[in-house]
Amino acid sequence: MPMTNILRTGCALLLGLAMTYQGQVQAGKPLLSEEIRAAMDAGGPEAAKQRMAELYPAQKDAYEVDMQGFTQLGMSYMQAGNHAAAEAVLQMVPLLMGDVMAASPYGAQMQQMAEKEQKQDRQN
Repeated sequence: MPMTNILRTGCALLLGLAMTYQGQVQAGKPLLSEEIRAAMDAGGPEAAKQRMAELYPAQKDAYEVDMQGFTQLGMSYMQAGNHAAAEAVLQMVPLLMGDVMAASPYGAQMQQMAEKEQKQDRQN
């Protein structure tokens, strides 16, 4: 599968997650996606990855984890043809999934399904 299709699929998944998580963002905290955007724009994908490693999870309570912002960020880089930046954003999403699932009304159910699937994969 070409990288463009992988990125589009990943961004579509992010969009779905953002829609689920959209109502959870609280006012008053800086957005984690904006911090990552600033690092990406200043120093590229490696700088953004390094900044993410510094902030998450160690300082996650100081930032609002905004999946909609991450979705928009990934899509904007992809549309601009900056596939390396879009891929870097998509690689950050699994780190955020625990918070997204915890905030979702379906989080426990999603977690159980994921654990069941992992268990089946290990048995096969």
